[in-house]
Amino acid sequence: MIEIAITIRGLFLNILKASTYTDNTNGSCAYACYFAKYALDKFTDFRTAYRGGDGNGDGGYIDAHGNFHGHYWLEVLTAAGSYIIDITADQFGDKPVVVLALNQTSHYVAGCQKTVDEHFTDFLAPLASHFE
Repeated sequence: MIEIAITIRGLFLNILKASTYTDNTNGSCAYACYFAKYALDKFTDFRTAYRGGDGNGDGGYIDAHGNFHGHYWLEVLTAAGSYIIDITADQFGDKPVVVLALNQTSHYVAGCQKTVDEHFTDFLAPLASHFE
């Protein structure tokens, strides 16, 4: 799983550099999640879902100092188990690629799924018109 996530991050960084002229992942977690989900859905039989939180009382990422941050990541179900995949954790001082078993995710607190789904619906709406 980690090898796949590392490869997806490398591809995402290439896209990020080509479009923003930087490989700084700050603020790119929704784009990273979309890209990673698309790749995993297209090329594996894994089941994927967006997860996240606002960092202000409705979940989020908890950094090494105990501070909450708004953030998105993927939950991935494979034949071997369920995992968290985060290819932009470096924006909070963590490793660039985090793959953890779902039961080992003390830094990831999923917020209201309805809110996360609404955010991604809004986020992806402009893309839909390009593919009609």
